Amino acid sequence: MTTTESVDQQAVIDHRYWHTSQPVRSIAEEVGRTPQQITDSVTPLPAGVECWWCGQAVAFRRRRDRADAQRRQPLTRCHCGALQPSQEFDPTLVDSAATILVDSAATILVDSAATILVATTPGPSMRAVSDTIHRGIDALARCGLRWTRRYLAVDFGAGPDAVMRALSVLPERTIVVPTLRHLGTNDGDSCVLLGRLVAAGWRVITTGTTRQGGPFYEACSYGGSPWDLL
Repeated sequence: MTTTESVDQQAVIDHRYWHTSQPVRSIAEEVGRTPQQITDSVTPLPAGVECWWCGQAVAFRRRRDRADAQRRQPLTRCHCGALQPSQEFDPTLVDSAATILVDSAATILVDSAATILVATTPGPSMRAVSDTIHRGIDALARCGLRWTRRYLAVDFGAGPDAVMRALSVLPERTIVVPTLRHLGTNDGDSCVLLGRLVAAGWRVITTGTTRQGGPFYEACSYGGSPWDLL
């Protein structure tokens, strides 16, 4: 097979696979390949978004990936391993400048200000950050807000003063944390920081639950003691 014939055959495979409902087995028979060779060789289809982690274009590698995304299932995964949010296409949500906070201990930082995360190969660190991001996206969606890809790595072990300084660079006083305990390395620091945030008009959204077992999304609207929330 010449190079031209090979290119033409690849174009046929890609067209049949992505733009028709023709079964993979039928496509394989048409071009003289096995079904496995078809799924292994098909050119990924651009999804039209960039990965929030590595910044590269996200592409669908299988028909089922595209179908899942169309059903708004958060299963589209970039080649770097980061899951992509499907909620950003939900027309019922309102854009928000809310920032999802991740623990800098779980990340590799590019700059000393802890504002940029390194794009790395899939591993425990990236997986942990990806999970935190997705829980935060879900919590924002429950508040009717759409995540606009803002996140910040924060050293919660540095104490309330340092965390407040780190948050001062954010464009909006809305943050998302996994649980209120994540605001510090102990209940004392967490309570102090939560009180200072609420007093300063911050909206704190958490993906966790209260001690009573119910969902708790807005700490700033709570009228009791912050200790009840930890």
